[in-house]
Amino acid sequence: MKICLTIASTLALLTSPAFAAEKIVKTCEAELRTPDSRSNVSLSIQFVIENGKLYSRSMELINGFSRRRDMLSEPAEMSEYEVREGLSSRSMESPEFQGMNEGEKIMAHAFYVSAHPNTRDFSNAGLDLAAVRFVRVYGMGFQSEQNNMGRSAVVEAKDARGNDLGSFLGGFFLAPCKN
Repeated sequence: MKICLTIASTLALLTSPAFAAEKIVKTCEAELRTPDSRSNVSLSIQFVIENGKLYSRSMELINGFSRRRDMLSEPAEMSEYEVREGLSSRSMESPEFQGMNEGEKIMAHAFYVSAHPNTRDFSNAGLDLAAVRFVRVYGMGFQSEQNNMGRSAVVEAKDARGNDLGSFLGGFFLAPCKN
């Protein structure tokens, strides 16, 4: 009798809202290349909904050594934006930059990083940036709390017809998501 009550109590606890199953909504596996090529960094980033809130968590593999970094204590945000035609590597320096939506700013930064002489050899989004007309941005941390270097985000890109162009990890460097 006691075993049945313990099993029933355990099942009730595990199915309660406090232990609700998480739902993975986006995953990005990316390889970051460094300028000196001495470090190989593999990232696995997941965005999960747990108890009705979006969180990001990641695992890093640096030169073959695993270091898990859970960011469940740091909420994430998901936003969707239309992206105007004509963005380029010069868009960040244009007077229109401040009036752009966050998706356009992320794309302008991606153009800039992928074209800049100091970063273009090791930073690439892995897709045709000029074809992007819509983005879904999974941002790590709150946009309102970002510093002057911005924040890291996984970006899903679509063209004008709504066709999937792929995803990339954006931030200080760019890297295509392999999945």
